[in-house]
This record gives sequence, structure tokens and C-alpha cells, in this order.
Amino acid sequence: MIWLILIAVIIILIVAFVWLWQSKKTESSAPAEELDLNRLDVGGVVLIQSIEYFVEQKNRYASNGEEWFELKLSGMEGEASWLGWQTDIPVNENPTFPSITLMQETDFDQLNLSSEELAQFSQDQSGRFDYGEAIYYLRRSGEDCLYENCHARGQSFYFWDFEDEEHEKVISVQQWGQHSYEASVGRFIRPSEVDIYSTSGSIS
Repeated sequence: MIWLILIAVIIILIVAFVWLWQSKKTESSAPAEELDLNRLDVGGVVLIQSIEYFVEQKNRYASNGEEWFELKLSGMEGEASWLGWQTDIPVNENPTFPSITLMQETDFDQLNLSSEELAQFSQDQSGRFDYGEAIYYLRRSGEDCLYENCHARGQSFYFWDFEDEEHEKVISVQQWGQHSYEASVGRFIRPSEVDIYSTSGSIS
């Protein structure tokens, strides 16, 4: 009688072990949820490297069939940041070369770039300059259109995008009108560094 009970207990333990093993295998093989920044809108909350930001504004850019968005973010200290991504490049596609940028505005004069240099960069579609402790290379330049707050009517401008050799740091320069320049500096961030807490005022 006792040996029958022992056999039953052993069978139960084996079944439980197999069930737990299959559950862990299924869980580990399940694909991770992909980051979808397009869901974010004004009023949303996003965590970047565990730092909380509130979405204050959403802008759309479009040029030559390409489209990308940027979010104006405000942190706990009140400093504005801009989170940007291109819609035709999946943000989860290549973790080694992320396409999401986190930028802060800076004074254009701090870059020590002249309008003549920028014009030459555009003509050559190539160029480089030093800023801080890095060398930045022209990635692309051209005309673009800003649709502020995603409105239907846009405003045209010219831009230059630069990045360092390690594909870590980025600088963007925009020309509004003949002699008005704006600049932003920042870095690329990986999808794993971003967590959407709420999309537009409601917890997702």
C-alpha cells in the first residue's frame, strides 16, 4: 500500500515538474512587446531610462515621401526635451543602430558653424565639424516641412542632421528664413530604454 502511495507521489512530482518546465519555455519563447511610439500623444507619460517625462506637444514632419514625428517632453526639472522617430524605420528593427533620438535645444552660435560652411555641406552632401569632444559628420540635409501640433498647414525649412562616428550622438540644425538658425543636440536611444506609461492621459 505504501509503495503505491510513493509511486503516486512520484508521478505527481514528475507531472508538476514537466508542467513548470513547459510554462517557462513558452514564456521565454514569447516575443517581447514591440515599442509603438505612434500611440503617444499630448497628455501621455513616457519613461526614458526610468526618468518620467510628460508629453506636451506632438509635431509631424514630412518631406519627399518620408515622415517622422517628435514629442516635446517636460521632465521633473522643467527642462524641455524632444523625442523623435521616423515612421518608415521600425524603431525595433536594429537595436545596434537605434533610430530614436532624444534632443535638447541649444544656442546655434555654440556650434561655431557659419552659414557658408552649412551651404558648402549642402552642396557637397558631405561635411564634418568638431563639437565638444566629438567629431560630427553630415548624415543628410535638405528641405522639410513642419506640421506643428500635427495641423494640416505646414511651414517649410532647411535642415542639416549630423551624427558622430559611433552612432551615439546627434546634432540637428534648422534654418528658418534667410538668417535664422536653430540647433539641437542629443543622442540616439534604444527601444529598451523607453517605456510608455500612458498614451494620452489614460494608463496604457
